[in-house]
Amino acid sequence: MLRRLFWLVVGVVMGMGVTVWLLRALRIRVLQSTPGGVAVEVGGSVRRLGVDLRDAVDEGRMAMRERESELRERLEARPSGRPELLSADTAPEVLPLRHRTRSRARR
Repeated sequence: MLRRLFWLVVGVVMGMGVTVWLLRALRIRVLQSTPGGVAVEVGGSVRRLGVDLRDAVDEGRMAMRERESELRERLEARPSGRPELLSADTAPEVLPLRHRTRSRARR
């Protein structure tokens, strides 16, 4: 008899606890579904988006500064003089090839 009473009390307490928890969860969901609750949710999402966007812009600026300093170091370390690509040796080879391809295309 005492055992049955114990389990009856345990069942009632568990049932009441689950009921209170479910009612609380349901109340929260209902409040979130109201226009005011939706506005709060949207406002929070917009704030988080703003923070994420600001972080992304800051990270991009930091990467841009690092890359710019790297390029400036490479530019300062470059020897002075004419670059190899613009030397006079390669220019005559390019012009006759263009002329030959145009004349073949016209035929």
